[in-house]
Amino acid sequence: MNVEKLLEVTTLDCFVKYHVQEFEKSIAFRFPACSVAAKRHINRGVTILDVEGVSLRNFTKPVREVILQLPKIDNDYYPETLGEMFVINAGPGFRLLWHILKPFLDPETTSKIHVLGNNYQGKLLEIIDEWELPDFLGGRCTSENDGGCLRSDKGPWRTLKEISMEAECLEKTMATPNITRQLKPATDCN
Repeated sequence: MNVEKLLEVTTLDCFVKYHVQEFEKSIAFRFPACSVAAKRHINRGVTILDVEGVSLRNFTKPVREVILQLPKIDNDYYPETLGEMFVINAGPGFRLLWHILKPFLDPETTSKIHVLGNNYQGKLLEIIDEWELPDFLGGRCTSENDGGCLRSDKGPWRTLKEISMEAECLEKTMATPNITRQLKPATDCN
């Protein structure tokens, strides 16, 4: 996570709003579609956060506020949706930050967070199929025709039927209050 590059393309408010929108998509479409495909209930996800180069210098007041705001939103509105989180490329600077942040987070949540250095591929491949893990993380997924693994949004929710259901559900969701509307509006978020 390169905070400077992130702030070149968005604001922290927009980043929070994007985070919420992704959770809304997971709850409404991704988890149900994965449950059907796996023939078992799926209600948790895996997050991989690359923190290469993150240090105390990046830990500005606005960044601290967002870092503390996201777990609160997740716990209040999307409880128990984190299966596991892998923080990769964690150097000494991030490890110091983690030591500072960890006491402010829910202990149940922190037990699901694995802070790893740059030798993380084996741990990721223990729980993620190599064809689903992007090649730059040690897997074999490239999704060249769909803009790469990170942009392809590939998964069982992308079939035609789910896409039409997504539009219908999104229409219903927009008619009811949700967390997106309760957040302070961020200007110029796309």
